[in-house]
Amino acid sequence: KRVSRAESSSKVRQAMRTGDDRYLPPRDQGPVRRFIRDYVDSSFWILELMLPAMIVFLIFGYSGSTTLATYANLALPAMLLLVVFEGFRLRWRLRKELARRFPDDPSAQRGATMYAVMRALQVRFLRMPKPQVKVGQALPERYR
Repeated sequence: KRVSRAESSSKVRQAMRTGDDRYLPPRDQGPVRRFIRDYVDSSFWILELMLPAMIVFLIFGYSGSTTLATYANLALPAMLLLVVFEGFRLRWRLRKELARRFPDDPSAQRGATMYAVMRALQVRFLRMPKPQVKVGQALPERYR
């Protein structure tokens, strides 16, 4: 029992590195999810900068300098507005692409926005499953 569980975990970890659809967790399986991952990974999104920016704002806030803390407090709402705008932009572009590439799949839109935004918010080198495309790379037309 323990050996089979360890083997299964090993296959899932390997799939997260290679993108092998057979062993990915259910939330990451299927051609639609693969396309969403590739779509997010093939472009640079301002959302990727949110986590590093939050760390910088946190450091500025606790730096002891009132000037730096003020700048951080002013920049935080601006960054949040930018994230909301970028999230809507990502949603609009992704829905258009999903409708074009998966017209006969009515479930393609379900959960797509949240999946894409959560992936875009992650720093690229920490994303799981690992990105399979480079920034700027053209995506294949078929994902079936």
